[in-house]
Amino acid sequence: MAATDIAELQTTIEPLQQRNAELTQHLMERQAELDAARVANRDLNPALNQRG
Repeated sequence: MAATDIAELQTTIEPLQQRNAELTQHLMERQAELDAARVANRDLNPALNQRG
């Protein structure tokens, strides 16, 4: 592979790697939010069921 081909691939890969890191971080944040919502739901449902 020619040096220019490698340079072009690097130019393409670097933004994709950055975007992948950003999306991974967003996914982790959403997962944490979902986990917190599940815990809240698990805590609230028994209380609501007892009142009903």
